[in-house]
Amino acid sequence: MTKKTDFFKATELSTGVVSVEGFGNVELRELTLKQRLSLKDLGDASDDVSRAKVVIMSCELFNDDDVDALCEIKSDVLLTLFTEAMRLSGIGNDSKKKR
Repeated sequence: MTKKTDFFKATELSTGVVSVEGFGNVELRELTLKQRLSLKDLGDASDDVSRAKVVIMSCELFNDDDVDALCEIKSDVLLTLFTEAMRLSGIGNDSKKKR
């Protein structure tokens, strides 16, 4: 696949905004197939680290360097972000397509 093809595929992915009190608005983007496949590596990680990595992979505002910082976020906030990321990624049971 070329970078141009990757770009056009990325523009078709669902997005959503989660507003978290005390944290602000965070845009989440549906995971690409490549990102979904890399989730299998999260099985050995703690729940908080796994959730942080999923949020990072689904949100263009974060990158891999932010895992430790995300793990410091209150668990209910992280769970909200994680739940929305999973829903948008198609991994969650209640996944919906573009709104």
